Amino acid sequence: MDALSLFNFVFDDPEKQLHAVIDGFPAEAWDTSGAGGAYSLRETVVHLTEAYMACQASLKGAEFKWGQYRAVSDDNSALVQELFAQRETVRELAIGSPDEKALQTAVVFTSSHDYYHVGQLCRLRLEVQPDWDSLAIYAHLMH
Repeated sequence: MDALSLFNFVFDDPEKQLHAVIDGFPAEAWDTSGAGGAYSLRETVVHLTEAYMACQASLKGAEFKWGQYRAVSDDNSALVQELFAQRETVRELAIGSPDEKALQTAVVFTSSHDYYHVGQLCRLRLEVQPDWDSLAIYAHLMH
């Protein structure tokens, strides 16, 4: 496996996990905070979107001011669409960059960070929907 193939796997895996935990999340629970004041699903989606935008700035050599991002909409579907669109832009910038550290930067801002939040979201989803199967985040690996 070459570096680009490995990057794409490492990039795609947590995206599939994010889809698994977000898709079907009860709409009425999007603003429910997790145990100990952990982010709600809405707050997590907005936070990750901002992180992807920060990564884009980093990949372009620009400065990013955290906390200035405002969600495109209050609509859950629009938020998720924006989340994954910004994430895909990170991939395009990283792959197209002449900087050999671009792929590493993208992995840190996306995959490493995403896995952390997937765990939080799994716990949150189980709090609001106890019958949800948390192993669903691995379904894409079970062929």
